[in-house]
Amino acid sequence: MILQKIVWNQQSVEEPELYYKLKNGIKSESGILLNAGGETDFLTYMNIFSAEKWRKYTGIQSVCVSVNFKGKIKFNKYTHEEREHNKKTSPLQLQGQLLAL
Repeated sequence: MILQKIVWNQQSVEEPELYYKLKNGIKSESGILLNAGGETDFLTYMNIFSAEKWRKYTGIQSVCVSVNFKGKIKFNKYTHEEREHNKKTSPLQLQGQLLAL
């Protein structure tokens, strides 16, 4: 079951930061294109995923994340507490075309 998909902004929206934050990259029609060292952050108003609330209201026990990509990426996941206290997690080093966690 899909709980949530990333929401992309519509062209008429003037505040893309509500949907994602980019560093050293651009959004194209096919997705996000990042240069070396680029970052995409989906911890935004429209895309935040609260596993705690999903657990509380639905009783789910685990969550799987799936990301489509090409090339090499580092994938970081944070809990709300880790993000609030600037705790770093070890990134997953990935190479290939599809990630499923």
